[in-house]
Amino acid sequence: MQHSVQSSPRSTRELWVWLFAGLLGFGVWLWSLPRHQVLMPAALALDAAEAREVALERLRDLGPLPENAYVVVRLSNDSELERRMQLAADERGARALGTTRLAERLRFWQVVVYPPGAQPRGWSYRATLSTDGRTLSLRRSTRVSIADEAGSDPIAEQGTIEFPFDQADASIRAREFLERHGVDLSGFVEESAVLRDTGADRADIRRLRFADQEQALGDGLAYGLDVAFVDGEIVGFAPWLEDAAKDEIERETAGLQLSGFARSIVTFLLLPLVAVPFLRRYHAGLLGIGRGAQIGALVLVLGVVWVVLSIRSVSEGTNFGLIDRPTTAWVMAFFIIVFQILPMAAVTVMAWSAGESYARGRWPSRLASFDALLHFDWNNATLARSALRGVAGGFLATGSYALASLLLRERGIWALESALSPATAIAAPMTALVALAINLSILIPLFLFTVLFVPAWTARRLSVRVASWTLFVGVAFLLPVLAMLPPLWNWLLWLFPTAVVAVAFWRGDLLSSFLTLTISHASLPLAPLILADDRGLALQAWLVLLALSAPMLVSLRSLGSGREFVYAWDDVPPHVRRIAERERQQVELETAREIQAAILPSLPERVGPAEVAYLYRPASEVGGDFYDVLELDDRRLVVAVGDVAGHGVSSGLVMSGLRSALSVQVRYSAEIEEVFERLNAVVHGTHRRRLLATLIYAVVDLDRGRVRLASAGHLGPYLLTADGEMSALETIAYPLGVRDELPIAPIEAAIGPGDTLVVYSDGLVEARPDGSNEMFGFERLETTLADLAGRSAAEVRDGLLAAHERFVDGAPPEDDVTVVVVRF
Repeated sequence: MQHSVQSSPRSTRELWVWLFAGLLGFGVWLWSLPRHQVLMPAALALDAAEAREVALERLRDLGPLPENAYVVVRLSNDSELERRMQLAADERGARALGTTRLAERLRFWQVVVYPPGAQPRGWSYRATLSTDGRTLSLRRSTRVSIADEAGSDPIAEQGTIEFPFDQADASIRAREFLERHGVDLSGFVEESAVLRDTGADRADIRRLRFADQEQALGDGLAYGLDVAFVDGEIVGFAPWLEDAAKDEIERETAGLQLSGFARSIVTFLLLPLVAVPFLRRYHAGLLGIGRGAQIGALVLVLGVVWVVLSIRSVSEGTNFGLIDRPTTAWVMAFFIIVFQILPMAAVTVMAWSAGESYARGRWPSRLASFDALLHFDWNNATLARSALRGVAGGFLATGSYALASLLLRERGIWALESALSPATAIAAPMTALVALAINLSILIPLFLFTVLFVPAWTARRLSVRVASWTLFVGVAFLLPVLAMLPPLWNWLLWLFPTAVVAVAFWRGDLLSSFLTLTISHASLPLAPLILADDRGLALQAWLVLLALSAPMLVSLRSLGSGREFVYAWDDVPPHVRRIAERERQQVELETAREIQAAILPSLPERVGPAEVAYLYRPASEVGGDFYDVLELDDRRLVVAVGDVAGHGVSSGLVMSGLRSALSVQVRYSAEIEEVFERLNAVVHGTHRRRLLATLIYAVVDLDRGRVRLASAGHLGPYLLTADGEMSALETIAYPLGVRDELPIAPIEAAIGPGDTLVVYSDGLVEARPDGSNEMFGFERLETTLADLAGRSAAEVRDGLLAAHERFVDGAPPEDDVTVVVVRF
């Protein structure tokens, strides 16, 4: 499948430029990682499994955990608090804020314990841990705390119960409890008032509050810890925060959340856009779905993998009613797969199949390295160059985005690190696989629609320049990294990475742009993993990048080999072969049509003293009708119209032969008997299938005012006199080629000044509208001609054509239509 070629020096220099740009971008990205995480708490020191064990151990301090519990672990982010700290960082300094106790709450492990059979709201224990494993909150459900051993619920039966509360004793026990769980109270002050509220299950809850004295964000935001008591017993502690600007912060982050939600439903908007051209080309046999189905199946598998492995954390907070928590998770998984993953797979199948069918004819070289990748033929320079461009472009886009976002931070424009964090993947087992699955399952359908389908369709319908703009606009608006506030900066900051993706496509190919886009999307959210103190998490982050760089790493040794990926006929998809065969046939038909057009004459408006107008409409690329009007040396005119049975290539070949034979015979002798004898011999002797051909042949003697004609199975012409009389000139004989000898019976008629001869083929009178058996017919033809008596030849032709078109109402012709009008 390969052959040897030599790379040009220009191509080699370009690859060195890509390599240098990629290394520069990679270095800038690594340099920027800790600077982007300046507000975030200490690096991840626990993975999900370790966080689970630590949290369960500390929750036992609140009481015995239920057996066979359903435990949910998730890495959570507080985007509103992060935004609040970003706004304060412009005045107080980001590094100073990043060392406060408040920063611990930006990213944390959350562990929720459900007893067997519990509904989503029926949790029994909750805990949150900092990223380095310190306890941020512990809580036991108030319902658990007041249920008796038999499982009865006195609160539900009797309503709210009053319990005595000794604040001094509660304070001592609260301090001991917090210090036991690693809270240093030297920076807190206990408030004198005791807060009292009623829980969701009507339990009487007392809260002893401790305010944090560091007040990192000024007087406008107070925060600290409170310890909850029910029936005089501690049921846990949790952080609290009071922010006067809370509503404003929520509105500011809502735009970013809305943009992320819009991307999650954009697949449904893309489905009808790609489905219509896909179905049209599929029914026309212009595309195949084999390769598209394989890529769609990959998207489906990737989506199912990340849903199954992370459904516990993804479904936390979802409630479908009376079903228990494990069932809720699987119902949620079903909805995600059916209403998100399956539509994405469908878009993938249709976008690839339709886009590929357009691209194969316009720029097949753009698909070569992608085909090599899918054929698992990675030992060639074609794939190596493409993968090098893609990986280098990905890190160039990543580094430029990271650097630009750092520069914008100086102007108060921040990126929400919590929006970039792959929290779902980090909380799942096999973190690297889940992170890669999430990234690819979302990007593949959007990429194929934006970079393959739309540009290929636009280039086919409009131009390559327009296709370039559609690619750029599509990547800029459908595929940006969503993390910046204000949200408008997401699209402005993404312009340069968009340009890198576009250049990777036009200077490289589809695979180059795919790797560029995928690496830029995958690498930015990996900062928490790469910077993690847990070596396993850091290793998995690098495994993600290695997996995306695998095409380059595996094929790089072939970069200088000169071995290119080329297609053998058996490697070409069947639908592409069908398209190529159809295009070959179309070229042959077009050539035949051009040859026929060169054979058939283009009649002048006057031949000698007569006006001439004609119409020829073949029913297919190659027609079976022929016509001619010739002036002889003795001031006589010859008018001929023939019709070979059927239409298409075979009829066209017979027609061409008859037309040539007629032209030669008329020059030799124009007499009717000799012409029919000669043409009958041509058809009878040279065409084994004995295709029938009809002919009307007339010789007009203008000096004598007579027309002499004969017909071989052809419909008789009409003669319109100057004073409006109309007559059909009918003569009967067998069609050409039926017998070796053709007896004919010529007839003769008088003509005068202003008389008009109308000769036509049967395609005119046999025309009919779609879905109707009614034909144009002789009666309608004669009525139309009677109305046109006395008009010029062109007016007669145009009037007849207008009546014909009104009748058929746009229906395609079933047979060739020929009309020749001669006015003397």
